[in-house]
Amino acid sequence: MKLTNNFGLPTAYYRAVKSIRESYNRGESDYTITQLCRPPYMDRLLKEYDDELEVDVSKMGYAFLGSLAHKTLEEAEADGDVEDRIYTTALGKKIGMQYDRITKSGKTLQDYKVLSVWEYIHGFKEDKVFQLNSGMHIANENGYNITNVEIIAFFRDWKAGDLKMSEATGKSYPPSQTMRMKAELWSYDKWRQVLEAKVKYHMDSQYEPCTVEERWAKPDVWLVLNENENAIRNGRHATQDEAEKQLSSRKDRQKLRIVKRAGYSTRCEDYCDVSKFCPFYRKRKADEEKSSDKA
Repeated sequence: MKLTNNFGLPTAYYRAVKSIRESYNRGESDYTITQLCRPPYMDRLLKEYDDELEVDVSKMGYAFLGSLAHKTLEEAEADGDVEDRIYTTALGKKIGMQYDRITKSGKTLQDYKVLSVWEYIHGFKEDKVFQLNSGMHIANENGYNITNVEIIAFFRDWKAGDLKMSEATGKSYPPSQTMRMKAELWSYDKWRQVLEAKVKYHMDSQYEPCTVEERWAKPDVWLVLNENENAIRNGRHATQDEAEKQLSSRKDRQKLRIVKRAGYSTRCEDYCDVSKFCPFYRKRKADEEKSSDKA
């Protein structure tokens, strides 16, 4: 992978990001836990096009901050066990992961995370819960006796004003910028079942295009708009037929019009470094352009 610096950021930052990338070591892993949380097709393209891939360092700010936090905390550690790579096996594959910290008692595994406040408000997604439980169960397979898992969360978008507003309205919001967060604990059997399912999925599906869920795809919508180009009440529809039915029922239909808003695959468009190498993505974009030309 080649790193670019298209926005002329300081050389020190570029070199720091480059050093972080080059220092990563997956050890003896056939798969890492983080890797298993990526779509198999994306994972294959990342390997296949690694020599051609270009990523700009301007997109790696959050990753840089996360690495900086980990390094600083590791250097300041006094009595815990930190940053060790441990392994398990599943379906004949060696699975590796690196935990952040195990407390002196050996009972609690802690994971340092730079998060958005939305993860506090809406809760952790399943993949993050899987990662945390993987740390606990793989550590226990390697001689530990972990009974508790928690995240030490650093909220990058926390605002004191939003906290005050949440207190006034009763809405959920992190009470502090940095805090401990508990994670749901899975039984060993449940975790092992999910782990093996993910390994099998990666082994079987690396040539299958990413699913709708993996693309974080938003569907096409048809809007009934007024003269001010605003959607009318209940004017958002999943099909063109629904939009036309609403339009035909309106007395002011001569002043309204239907507009199709194309769906958006958020991961492909904004977060996938290999989308330009993906034939399915290129075909979808070509089809969208043809549809736009006809319109």
